[in-house]
Amino acid sequence: MRFIGTGQTTQGTDRVGEFTEAIRYVTSRRSIFERFLTDGRIEIDSNIVERAIRPQGITRKNSLFAGSDGGGRTWATIATLLQTAKMNNVDPQA
Repeated sequence: MRFIGTGQTTQGTDRVGEFTEAIRYVTSRRSIFERFLTDGRIEIDSNIVERAIRPQGITRKNSLFAGSDGGGRTWATIATLLQTAKMNNVDPQA
């Protein structure tokens, strides 16, 4: 814990402060944690989702160079259809 204006910390209270913050985090999100613990389908991390949307981020950046607003909307529609097909195990090139 820091004393305001002095830049000094008390001996050993940093760990207590970190623990207190962790407890506050858990208690403020109790219903979310309970849902995670009771429903086995919920993943502990979001890596699957992050990997799924990464190509969309790249496509979104590329669509900035579509040439016009209409071209950007068309690009976004096609990219959405392609990604939806991939997420549903449908080969978009078939």
